[in-house]
Amino acid sequence: SQEPSQEPSAEASSTAENSRQQESSRQTSSESSDQPEVSQETSKEVSQEVSQEVSQEESSHDPEEEFLDASRISNNPIGVVLDCKRKDNTYCTQVVYYDQGWDRLIDPFNKNRGKSSYTNPTLRTDAVFSRDINGDGILDVPIVSQMSASLDESGTPVCNLTEWRDYDVSSRKSVPVFYTVINLKDGYYFRMPERWIGKVTARSNPETRQLSFFLWNSKTNSVGDRLLTIYRFNEQQWSETGQDSLIRLELHQENSKAVLAAEIFVTSADDALNITQDEMTRSVYII
Repeated sequence: SQEPSQEPSAEASSTAENSRQQESSRQTSSESSDQPEVSQETSKEVSQEVSQEVSQEESSHDPEEEFLDASRISNNPIGVVLDCKRKDNTYCTQVVYYDQGWDRLIDPFNKNRGKSSYTNPTLRTDAVFSRDINGDGILDVPIVSQMSASLDESGTPVCNLTEWRDYDVSSRKSVPVFYTVINLKDGYYFRMPERWIGKVTARSNPETRQLSFFLWNSKTNSVGDRLLTIYRFNEQQWSETGQDSLIRLELHQENSKAVLAAEIFVTSADDALNITQDEMTRSVYII
């Protein structure tokens, strides 16, 4: 799993790459004797081919930095997952594995490369990297898109929704497994309930350190009732804040004394979209 961090040196990246490949190979051999093993030579060959494809795709956006991992990408196949930071400060991901049925290497998330209408579905501005977001041992690929907003919200900090996807080799289709709204500045993410997808939108306020979720009215293209706000306080702010309506989240952020708290609101517009305290506390994670 990759997390936003300071950019590594070339020597550190190489050491981390070899360490991840060796650890993945050890896990693979212990899980099942049927699973194909990925040698360092195979990973290097595939990563070289991926790098060549990236450079051929858009020479003006050659990868400035690459984060490589050899891991399970489905129930059985081992693949190479390559997260790239490009020179224009955007990010993209490639997943490559050997498809036995087609007898060739496949990049399932970029099947339409080369077509006139091609757009890389993994292209994003957020520094979000592939990771095993749901703990099932399979690396998940982030697909980032802006949440619903009205035309008159041009100056409003509308949040992005990160849809984490796996690739199902048997059906040769990518499938969503997890939805999050990530607050990179404050170091946490919120797992969106599936019943909220398409019906709830979010707004962030970097100055007040608030992340709020609202009903979204698709008929009028407007924001409705507020459902939840997550706050970030320092210790002094927390001690001076009226805490009656706030729920402190018992989450430990390394090297930080910040306090995360939440406030739940109830809407009568759609009871099914209300969130309980228990569900809310189980939905906030440290990055």
